[in-house]
Amino acid sequence: MADSSGVTQSAPTKEARPGSGPEPRCGLREQKKRQTRHDIHRAALELVLADGMESLTIEKIAERAGVSQRTFFNYFPSKDAAVLGLPPDLGQRIAESFASRPADEQAWDTVVELVRENLNRDPVEHQLRRQVGMAYPELLRGVITAMSEMQASGQDALAERLRAQGVDEVDARRLAIVYFNLSGVLTLTTAQIAHRESISSDEALNVVLGILAVTG
Repeated sequence: MADSSGVTQSAPTKEARPGSGPEPRCGLREQKKRQTRHDIHRAALELVLADGMESLTIEKIAERAGVSQRTFFNYFPSKDAAVLGLPPDLGQRIAESFASRPADEQAWDTVVELVRENLNRDPVEHQLRRQVGMAYPELLRGVITAMSEMQASGQDALAERLRAQGVDEVDARRLAIVYFNLSGVLTLTTAQIAHRESISSDEALNVVLGILAVTG
């Protein structure tokens, strides 16, 4: 599709290539911190599915993750936050992800590929997260709150890409808002279809993109 400036933004297509862009690089210390955060999050998910949210404690999460409770609080303020697993620098990481994509890649393609990369980064963990979300839908409120808090960073990064591709300021901002919000819908819809049809995230995402291509 074309915006009012004449710059064409590609519409969703039925088939999409697998995500090829790497996660933004970080130093060894940052990698270790992210691994520890990942371990705590994974432990929380596994404990919720095994024993239920009601019996989950910070002590149990820390023990399963192999860290002290003091270390736990360096990464998450509560057990609910550990289950959600959303890092405090999520907005910055999303902005870095947009910046890491090829400069000439169309904005919608960038959004789709980042959604695909996120879904495929750790398929097992993503499946655990889906199961927990289905069992405890009230946790989704925390995800929605976190997403709203980091919208600005993601939208700014996407708008910057669009301006660099020749889209004017007003249209770039509008497209960034639309595409960024669609990325959340795309992720949630893909997760629901994958869960209900017992198919992979890739297959589910292609189903969603196929529907968008037909209806759009």
